[in-house]
Amino acid sequence: MKKILFSLMVVMLLIGLVGAGVVAYFYDDETSTGNTFSAGTLDLTTAQRPQSGFSNATPSGTKIIQINNEAPGDSGTGTIGLYNVGTLNGELDIVFGAVANTPGVETEPELADPLNTSGGDLGSYAQMAAYVDVDQSGGWNVGDVGLDPTTNHTYYTSGALVYATVNTWSGKSYSTGTGVVTIPATTGSDDFVLNWNIPTTVGNAIQGDGLTFDVTFTLEQATRD
Repeated sequence: MKKILFSLMVVMLLIGLVGAGVVAYFYDDETSTGNTFSAGTLDLTTAQRPQSGFSNATPSGTKIIQINNEAPGDSGTGTIGLYNVGTLNGELDIVFGAVANTPGVETEPELADPLNTSGGDLGSYAQMAAYVDVDQSGGWNVGDVGLDPTTNHTYYTSGALVYATVNTWSGKSYSTGTGVVTIPATTGSDDFVLNWNIPTTVGNAIQGDGLTFDVTFTLEQATRD
């Protein structure tokens, strides 16, 4: 029995020595303090540009085009600057609102024109093309991004500008979630341009008529690589 007790004491002593050896290893603690999260920003601002062509006036408010007293054969360009003053890269979405035609004061020649309608006809004849002037050169160049007026979310970057009647643009939307138009953070900017004309073939049906529409620009967070 004494041998057994002595053996148990030796085993327990060895276990104690092993345990004491574990806490004898070197170690060092470091603490990371003050960890923070800070959300970035997306902030799209606009700047008016003088019109060119039929009118060289700068539109009021946030308008891109503001023209009066136009006639068949007239044409021009309206431009608005788009600036990303936030800290995150953004992708640009563009939506055209509904085109609202108004008849204005109908003259005798307009009333006599068989093509005249009571709701206003200017949007059925005035032509318009839209594009993003990426290089901000003031004109349509290869590398700029044109908006296809016939189909939503469709773009082109070469060839001639695609014109359609102003009414055709009603309700069109262009989402650039695939990175078609990206405006970099802080200093990034593009120009949005509307070119318009009234064909010389238009008759008295548009006399006194008017139209209005909105264009909404949305900057969404760009997908990170």
